[in-house]
Amino acid sequence: MHWLGLLGINRRYAAFGAYSPSVRAQIMPIQHFITVAAAITISAQLIFLINFIWSLWKGRTCKEENPWHATTLEWSVPSPPPFDNFGGREPVVYRAAYEFSVPGAAEDYVPQHIAPERVAKAR
Repeated sequence: MHWLGLLGINRRYAAFGAYSPSVRAQIMPIQHFITVAAAITISAQLIFLINFIWSLWKGRTCKEENPWHATTLEWSVPSPPPFDNFGGREPVVYRAAYEFSVPGAAEDYVPQHIAPERVAKAR
């Protein structure tokens, strides 16, 4: 549309009959491209909208508190989180946020708020 504006085409005109055939020959491929690009963009948005609505009505709910087995602190609080983030207690951190393959752990991930004694007991 920018290139059409540079050619002097008013975007509010539906018919290009007032323009000379040479100008129309330049305009129409650009106009067709804009129409196809708009149709592709709208269809991509429709796919998103249909998926969103489908997920609202037919989507599965997650039963776990940490479904992705993340190791960071935000998964140590219930959902929805309390007003003061951690429910009035300061979190205790025992390891780095992205520390995987903890020695002695039964699983590959161990959240950073789980004490080392509890990790050994899980085995």
